[in-house]
Amino acid sequence: MATRSATPLGPHSIIPTWWSHASSATAKLKRARSRPRGSPTSSSTRSPTGAVLPILHLNGYKISNPTVLARIEHEELEQFLRGCGWTPYFVEGDDPAAMHELMATTLDDAIKEIRRIQGNARDKNDAARQRWPMIVLRSPKGWTGPKVVDGLQIEGTFRAHQVPLLVDADHPITSSSSKAG
Repeated sequence: MATRSATPLGPHSIIPTWWSHASSATAKLKRARSRPRGSPTSSSTRSPTGAVLPILHLNGYKISNPTVLARIEHEELEQFLRGCGWTPYFVEGDDPAAMHELMATTLDDAIKEIRRIQGNARDKNDAARQRWPMIVLRSPKGWTGPKVVDGLQIEGTFRAHQVPLLVDADHPITSSSSKAG
């Protein structure tokens, strides 16, 4: 697997911004339309010299209930985000190897789109409002952690949210206790 090297920040850098809770992300997305010109979170007033690439991580649960944006269907979520001025790119699944490759490809596509928008703004003096890309990452809660502990499903449930696991000599995490049944 190829590794990607980090590039130093410069005046034309693209900074991924991670929004991990859908409830706070909803407010950020709504506020983005009302921010003053040049605000780094505004989808409609980006400067052609820099950009922010929002990554909205929807993993189903906050503490005990699904989040608002995780509950709505894919098409409705896409319409909502487009209505906020974004072009959503979706990365969805539960296989770590496949998701890694999909995320890398999606990041490349989103950055190409940002570069295209910036190029139009710089080279053609195009000041028209653009739909900037954003990434929606949808994965199970507790993904890549223990799937089942003491016979209880962890991955994809509320139990995966900051719940300490009892691990001692009497309760070791073994391959049989951490695999899905």
